Amino acid sequence: MLLKAARKVIDPKPSGEQRNCPRAKAAISLEAVRLDKPGKPVVSIRCHDISGKGLGFSSPYDFRLNERFVVRFHFANVHDRLVLCRVRHCTALSAQRYKGGVEFVDAVTAQAGNADMPAHWTDKPILP
Repeated sequence: MLLKAARKVIDPKPSGEQRNCPRAKAAISLEAVRLDKPGKPVVSIRCHDISGKGLGFSSPYDFRLNERFVVRFHFANVHDRLVLCRVRHCTALSAQRYKGGVEFVDAVTAQAGNADMPAHWTDKPILP
């Protein structure tokens, strides 16, 4: 539902903007499971904008280009969604603050508290 709502937002592209999908401002704390890191650590990120195709985030952690992570969107009165994301850019703002953007690659419904992600999400890492 959040993603559908985000698709409806009309936000003109600023000069030099590369995005094709309108985005909505957001202030959402999310936990990201870093699939391409040993041990698949869970880290906190802060979503600051979202569209039907991706989201912008900030984090105290640097993310590599094409790194994959999974976030869980919680919704009232409906099942949560697990969303597989791929990092499209990440830039250092300061020594321990980064700003990045991801594209949504896939999504599944998390049934009745089941937090399992599809096996094919974790089978083949993109990064060496």
